[in-house]
Amino acid sequence: MKEKDKEGPPAEQSSWAVLSRCKHAGIGVNVGPYRVYAGGGLGLQPLDLVGMDVIVPLTEGPMPFGFGKRYEVFAAPLRDFGGVPRSWRRFLEQVIEELEQGKNLLAFCGAGHGRTGTFLASLIALLESADETPDPIAAVRERYCDLAVETLAQAEGIFNLRHETVPGQYQREFARPLWGTLFSSLDPLRLDLLLGRQPRHQGDDKKK
Repeated sequence: MKEKDKEGPPAEQSSWAVLSRCKHAGIGVNVGPYRVYAGGGLGLQPLDLVGMDVIVPLTEGPMPFGFGKRYEVFAAPLRDFGGVPRSWRRFLEQVIEELEQGKNLLAFCGAGHGRTGTFLASLIALLESADETPDPIAAVRERYCDLAVETLAQAEGIFNLRHETVPGQYQREFARPLWGTLFSSLDPLRLDLLLGRQPRHQGDDKKK
């Protein structure tokens, strides 16, 4: 897949309409020595699951499954805009075991931002050292989508994997209500992304 330049949505569109234009359909993201594929239910189609060995739904919402198709599913439904369970580290260790076997793995939530971003950033936190990648959230926003990770609870789940506290910049960012975070003049990059241009999606390719 190749990224295409698109004009931003008209200013009168609703916030949800703006977000819905940011569709992820199996974007390849580097996490440590591995490559994980990530998406959102808003953008995934059954064809996007072709070639994937393991499907990791992070939502209880609609699944992009094709009729009559068989899938290996490793389910980890998370509450939208919530945090992660106590067993999060063990779940991620099992995911890493799948990656070590060379399996292609696709994870997705609803829009592909909060829960999917948390999943990717958590893998980065475990697979990459703090010296190599001191900020997993900044890394996932650079490699995947600028809107990845949406709440303080999600950020806490990520940094807890390294026994670290959430950096002050994220405590301030997530202290504001979600829509305030997205549209506040204190956050011009994310405002521009939603109102002026498509978010940047890195590694927009898929293994065949």
